Amino acid sequence: MKKTDKLRKEAELTLVKIRNITRHIRNVEDNCLILGERLILRGEIELGKQLIANGFVHDASKFTGIEFEYLSLNNPTEENNKLKMKLAIQQAQYYKFTSC
Repeated sequence: MKKTDKLRKEAELTLVKIRNITRHIRNVEDNCLILGERLILRGEIELGKQLIANGFVHDASKFTGIEFEYLSLNNPTEENNKLKMKLAIQQAQYYKFTSC
């Protein structure tokens, strides 16, 4: 495989991952806003505000490291990839709870 073909393939894969991540982030933000507004209207003002705020910072770590490499895989089939995906999920859960 030529170097330019390899770079093109890597660029295309990176763009697919970025599109998947940004779509997910927009969905999380939208859903947190909807649920947060409902909570606020029901009198759970602080909880609603906190949910909305957390929705906007929730997935920032998805663009780096093991999360970027393995959480955005569509179908991890190799045993090694399954292990790395588990590690990426653990890292995502760690950042989720430490960023609140």
